[in-house]
Amino acid sequence: MSVPNSWGYSPNQSTVVRYTFDYHANACYNDDAGYKQGIYRNAASGSNDDPSHSYNVYSSTNYSGYTTYFPRKDGIAHNLASNVKNKNESQRRN
Repeated sequence: MSVPNSWGYSPNQSTVVRYTFDYHANACYNDDAGYKQGIYRNAASGSNDDPSHSYNVYSSTNYSGYTTYFPRKDGIAHNLASNVKNKNESQRRN
């Protein structure tokens, strides 16, 4: 879903939760630095697991500032652009 300030919602849409780093076969492992840390202003790369939609990640809240495009699910972790790296504050589903 589109998120104007890097906070998300639980599956039942009732509880606000913060996105955190997780691990996958091609990403960090549960003993790596960063595991379960908040992603807000703290990410250098990521992958899109949505098979139907692409995303834009923005350096500022409310879908503004610099952006990095993430294609639909392709199984690849993509680096954020240097002007978005560690400045990721919102993301919009396309």
